[in-house]
Amino acid sequence: AYILYRRDRHTLVKQSEPHLSNNEVSQVLGKAWNAEPPEVRQRYKEMSEKIKRALLERYP
Repeated sequence: AYILYRRDRHTLVKQSEPHLSNNEVSQVLGKAWNAEPPEVRQRYKEMSEKIKRALLERYP
C-alpha cells in the first residue's frame, strides 16, 4: 500500500522540494504515510489488494 502512496505523492514532494534526494523524499513520504488517517491508508490497502488479485489471476 505504501508503494502506491509513494508513487502518487512522489512528484508533489519533488516539485515542492526539488533539492531532496530520492532517499529524503522517501523519508518525508514515510512520515506522511504514518500520519495519514486510517481511511486514507485503507484506500491504498484496497488498491493494493485489487492489484494483487489481478496479478494472481493473470499469473496463477
